[in-house]
Amino acid sequence: MKLLLENWRQYLAEVSKQTEDVGHVLIDDDGDSVHITARGVEVEGKSPLLGHLIVARLSGDNFDAEDFDDTLKCENDLWWVLEAKAQKGYGPLLYDLALEYIFHTHSGKLMSGGHGETTGTVSTDAAKIWQYYFDNRHDVKRRKDPRCSDILSPWVKEDPNLQKYHNALMHVYWKEEPTALDELDHTEKIQYR
Repeated sequence: MKLLLENWRQYLAEVSKQTEDVGHVLIDDDGDSVHITARGVEVEGKSPLLGHLIVARLSGDNFDAEDFDDTLKCENDLWWVLEAKAQKGYGPLLYDLALEYIFHTHSGKLMSGGHGETTGTVSTDAAKIWQYYFDNRHDVKRRKDPRCSDILSPWVKEDPNLQKYHNALMHVYWKEEPTALDELDHTEKIQYR
């Protein structure tokens, strides 16, 4: 079992991209939503899109009154992943950046989509990232929030591809040490707007 876990960690380290693999990151923050975009190293005036992630503060202000599920009694410090798209290996880096940025800039915590009736859904790839945080990342803190995070949407509960990830999805997460943000700042690969 130990060998299997070591092989899995090595595989993730090889597949997951690090800050040195990125040419530039833009973090666009309007106070209620944050859009993180990663681009590759510029070659001949072009910088390929590596991925983007959008997170939003989970509050009634972000929804039309008739669409907001008032069964979710989330605190104002809770954010959820609205959208994530990335080339292979860049998703975990984007999630780390979001966890760090939301905690340090907004004193917030992050959860997946797929809660209540208002937060969309969660892909299997995203669920795997949350599961990895849950099982292996001791630098990423987690807790259940019974008012909010552990209320999974019916379509998430019923999806057979997501059932093994339910426990990980029923937590909120944050990262206290801004290691990825600090490294990007140090190498001048990040811009805030």
